[in-house]
This record gives sequence, structure tokens and C-alpha cells, in this order.
Amino acid sequence: MNPFPNDRNSSDEAEVDLTTERLAHLVHQKSILVRELHKLVSKQQTMIRNQEVDLIPLLAVKQRVLETLNEVDRAMDPFRQQDPDRRIWKSTEVRNACRDEADQCESLFRQVLLIENDCSMVLQQQQQKTREQLQGAVAAGQVSRAYQQNQTSGTSQHRLDLVSEG
Repeated sequence: MNPFPNDRNSSDEAEVDLTTERLAHLVHQKSILVRELHKLVSKQQTMIRNQEVDLIPLLAVKQRVLETLNEVDRAMDPFRQQDPDRRIWKSTEVRNACRDEADQCESLFRQVLLIENDCSMVLQQQQQKTREQLQGAVAAGQVSRAYQQNQTSGTSQHRLDLVSEG
């Protein structure tokens, strides 16, 4: 997915397209990417809660979406320097539609962050539980070895010598 269909050739690279059509296109691209990201982190959350261990393919796709999202966000930087009230839109409806899409996108992105935080907390809890289980297993192994050593050394000390000299 190319978020920059209007990219210009080298002779026009210094000129940045700051039209409202370009802004609306970037907002739409960002919205598509954030919706995809939301789907991915929701699936990630389910996998983590179900303790599925093969997250790598999902994380790889998520990383690509995040990289593209960063590209789109960087392309929006010049618009952040503009006074929004001075932009020239085709119509009020187009402007309102773009603003609504941007607001929905931001709201969905906040949900993505909440899901990511939940995933992090669940993983930390699972890590702590695993650490406690490992510590319990190590302690049980140490007790077992100590008991076996005690049994071995105790058997030779309490053996009755039934051989008589004589």
C-alpha cells in the first residue's frame, strides 16, 4: 500500500503538496492503517490471553503496519504547521468528513494503546507465574536431592553388622 500516490519526481521534491485533498488522503490512509493495527493487537491480545506462543508472524505483520503508519504520520507533519482555519476545502462537508475520520482514527488509536498496555500486563503476569513455577521446580529438585543424599548416607550409618568374628 503506497500512502503517497502523489509523490513527485526529483524536480518537484522541494515542493510539498499541502492541499486539503492531500491531507484528506493521508488522514484516510492513517485511518485504514489504524483499523488494521487495531485488528492485529486485538488478535495479539487473544493469543496472549490464551497463552499461544507463536506470536512472531503476527508481530512481523504488526511491525510492517507500524512502519507504514509512521511514514504516513511523517507525511502529515507539514500540515501540523498550518493554521487549520486557513486551509481551503472543496466544501464544509468534505472538511467535516475529514475531521470526523481523524477523530475516529485517534479514538481507535487510543484503544490500540489500551490493548497494548493490557497485553503487556498479561505478559508480565505470565512471566511472574512462570518464574514462580521455575523457582518451585528448582526448590523441589533441591529438596529431592537433599532427601536422596540423606537416605544414602543414613543407610550406611544405621546398617547392622551381622558378621561375627570367630
